[in-house]
Amino acid sequence: KIMNNYLKIIFTVGPTSLNEQVLRRLEVRNISLVRINLSHVQEDEIEKHIQFLQKFKIPVAIDTEGSQIRTGNCKTSGIFLNLNHFIKLHRNLESCDNGNIYFTPPHILDYFKPGDLIAIDFNSALLRVEDVSSLAALDFITCRVIVEGYVGSKKGVHCEDINCNLPSFSPKDLYAIELAKKYGIKHFTLSFIDHASEVERFKQIYPQAITYAKIETISGVKNVSAILNIADGILIDRGDLSREIPIEKIPLAQKMLIEQARLHKKDVFVASNLVEAMALDLKPTRAEVNDIVNTVLDGATGFVLTKEAAVGRYPVETVNMVNNLISQSKRINGSPSISVKNNLDYLINGDSGFLIAPHGGKLVDGCLIGNIDSEELANSPKLPINKDILMDLEQLAVGTFSPLEGFLTKKDYQGVLDDMRLADGTPWTLPIILPVTQEEKKTLKIGKEIALTSQENGKIYGILELEEIYSFDKEEFAKKIFSTIDSKHPGVQHLEKMGDYLLGGKVRLLCKCDTEFSRLNLTPRQTRRIFESLGWSKVIGFHTRNVIHRSHEYLQLEAMERSGCDGLFVHPVAGKKKKGDYSTEAIVESYEIMMEKYYPKNRVILGVFLTYSRYAGPREAIFTALCRKNFGCSHFIVGRDHTGVGDYYHPKASQEIFSQFDDLGIEPVFFDAVGYSKKLKQYIHSKELDANDLLHISGTQARDMLRQKQLPADWFMRPEISTHIINKLNNGEEIFW
Repeated sequence: KIMNNYLKIIFTVGPTSLNEQVLRRLEVRNISLVRINLSHVQEDEIEKHIQFLQKFKIPVAIDTEGSQIRTGNCKTSGIFLNLNHFIKLHRNLESCDNGNIYFTPPHILDYFKPGDLIAIDFNSALLRVEDVSSLAALDFITCRVIVEGYVGSKKGVHCEDINCNLPSFSPKDLYAIELAKKYGIKHFTLSFIDHASEVERFKQIYPQAITYAKIETISGVKNVSAILNIADGILIDRGDLSREIPIEKIPLAQKMLIEQARLHKKDVFVASNLVEAMALDLKPTRAEVNDIVNTVLDGATGFVLTKEAAVGRYPVETVNMVNNLISQSKRINGSPSISVKNNLDYLINGDSGFLIAPHGGKLVDGCLIGNIDSEELANSPKLPINKDILMDLEQLAVGTFSPLEGFLTKKDYQGVLDDMRLADGTPWTLPIILPVTQEEKKTLKIGKEIALTSQENGKIYGILELEEIYSFDKEEFAKKIFSTIDSKHPGVQHLEKMGDYLLGGKVRLLCKCDTEFSRLNLTPRQTRRIFESLGWSKVIGFHTRNVIHRSHEYLQLEAMERSGCDGLFVHPVAGKKKKGDYSTEAIVESYEIMMEKYYPKNRVILGVFLTYSRYAGPREAIFTALCRKNFGCSHFIVGRDHTGVGDYYHPKASQEIFSQFDDLGIEPVFFDAVGYSKKLKQYIHSKELDANDLLHISGTQARDMLRQKQLPADWFMRPEISTHIINKLNNGEEIFW
């Protein structure tokens, strides 16, 4: 059984992860410690690393280099040692080649004798000492390559035949300990601990430290019980341990060491070759996945990410994967049975665990595309519906409006109007309704299946299982949803054209809407699959009905970094809008220019939201966030006057409404108006600027300028975008509704 509900991850920083962008993203993930590996840091860089890492909200740990022999500086890609070639092993050398290498510490050469076997970098190459006669005069010995292979810089070296009594802690370690005291760093992983006395010595040097002894030698394994009596836990370094224990015995050693730690009620971390495939690829191997899950089930309390975190291409995605595997492990551990019967639905339909759960816990799937012959519905009652209702039908069926399975019945409808919640208490702020006239009502019977057809072409798009027909008060609807009954409000105008009765019941979709943007009409299942394939676990969504200008761009990228999200999901509305709004084509093309030229690579996905703008201000702000939650977004950008129209809503109303909910399951990221500082030459919140220095950027101003075919300044809008739109206007194309 799992020892703890909370498993720890120690993240080793290195060249690809020692930067602000990565560490900001790690702040909002399950990272217990960021580790400085002294074996790969020059002494004069340690303090700079500490100062930099302490800018972030993750405690720092220091990994001592201990008494280890390592290779010197080799080429970036390493050098290849050829079978049976002779190689000189020098005491002092600036760089290595395939005929000359050196080890640290330099005096280690004094202990080698002819016949000794030297294993380098987990047995990547094996040398045999041939001649030591040149050491006194020329500072080198001669070796023969017994097993050929690549050798890199600062790689571990093992020779079981020498006894050189290296000190437990190097001068660099002792220097780092003093720096740790200075900066209040308490956590240490201690390399090559063979005896409890070595931990005791460290405790004497730094009594307040929390120590994890690294078990990476036979001696460490033999003495682990005594070590656990002194240390706060152990770290099983499977890589170094495999130099002394045959690799096929490492699983047994790991299980034994985990059991010892559990008996002592101490932490036990596992390191080396965890998800090393993710150093180069977005996915681990199947063997790595099984390894991590089984290690959790054995009782490990944490993992140490090394190569995949320090020098890998995908450090944050690696953390996402390990966290997900830990989550899956807990499911296995907590399941009363692992039978097919108990787990089949989860395997097929359950959430992967990578992303935020859909609203209500499960994506609705009402799609019957290709499974029912529309001819079977020839004798069913038919109800023609307009484009807006067709889009709602599709979004209901594909899960965008989860947990809704159909158009609202009266109890849910009233709950949304009165309390902004469904009858079962689930937050939901906008009613998804199917209005009909008195004449249409007469042709329908409760309990029957109704074929929903397009008003334009008569094609059957879906089926309604009619549960209820009820009247609704349009004035009450307008007051509660739009906060006004003013007929000039576009939402009220739309409402006034509706019939006086509403139909409630579950829906099934037979075919999707035909649009010119079908390639971007992604379903929640599709976006979730894309996000997971990219290794994302935190995604920020952006709702818009405008061509992008520079303040949009600023707040999108700033929100992504501020929230620590892996990626941005840009999701403009593709349905009907009010007069004067941009056409969907213009909006999409502006974002495609951004995708091609400006957005950070592999961090932005563009889709279209096949729905229409309700112009419901605060209520629509919540609605648009919940929909993006179903698409897989953990965060959502809410700007000033989000989904507002005219002066009907206070500019802050769409942000303040979020304080009325503590169970939305998606985190809003708020922004005030963004302007451009002439003095600073950068974008910043307007409230932070001197009014005389501020250059305002507004969507209304952008539309007015483009309508008059005036090019906005570069700081206002990307010139490629504004030029593209003006060219379309010059060609007589429709840009605005």
